Amino acid sequence: MVFAAYEYIPDREKWKKIITAYELTGSHLMIDDNFKNDLKQHGGEITGFPTFMLINEKGEIVESKAHFPSDGEKLKQQIEDKLINNLR
Repeated sequence: MVFAAYEYIPDREKWKKIITAYELTGSHLMIDDNFKNDLKQHGGEITGFPTFMLINEKGEIVESKAHFPSDGEKLKQQIEDKLINNLR
């Protein structure tokens, strides 16, 4: 899991406290407008907070509007359709 935080006024201490408080394990990035623009050029767009995407092993965005983890079976099916079935 990769988490990308977009902050209007970056506050690294607050960001670190949230990661710890919610036990968010994975890779964490603090992004800016340049990152958002680059992401859009590669088929991804941050449309709200949070935004979930599926990215394949080549680093390509295969789903820019992934289901939320709390959607359980819908997300599982989306992962199978977009990632696993494309490996076969």
